[in-house]
Amino acid sequence: MKKFILSALCSLTLLGAATHQAAAQDVFSHDDQVLSVGVGLSSSTYETTFPPLSITYERSVADRLIQRGSFGLGGVIEFRGYTQGSLNGSAIFIGPRASFHYEFVDNLDTYIAAHAGFHYQTRFVDNDTKSKVGFMPYFTVGIRYALSPGFGIFGEVGTGISVLKVGASFSF
Repeated sequence: MKKFILSALCSLTLLGAATHQAAAQDVFSHDDQVLSVGVGLSSSTYETTFPPLSITYERSVADRLIQRGSFGLGGVIEFRGYTQGSLNGSAIFIGPRASFHYEFVDNLDTYIAAHAGFHYQTRFVDNDTKSKVGFMPYFTVGIRYALSPGFGIFGEVGTGISVLKVGASFSF
């Protein structure tokens, strides 16, 4: 799975660089919207049965902060499945997200983000189901590279269901 993700990420990078170079512009300006879909590595010590998947939406609500900086608001949903012995379970996180973006290099959006929301976990052990809901804060550091004006790739490291994730971003 790791080799597939790395190969896909490299292929997308080479394809984008070879076919279209994005014009030098702010990659996250006022009223821009970005939908990102990613796959990650679990932060759990349990064996992963379904890799962590994430969907993130952001909208830039203020830009030109500290020259090339912008502030975004949105939301995030993450899901994963896991097992350990006779224990099977799943976890889902859903909550709002606030982020600060800064473009140090053209077409490369670097950002920090905070999410705070509900972490719902279900465990199945020997025909017994246990669920719990908790309020969890998570923090992320990420980069997004614009391969074209409407498409890019991203990588994030942080806390949450995934400690590391990569994927594709669509701007509109």
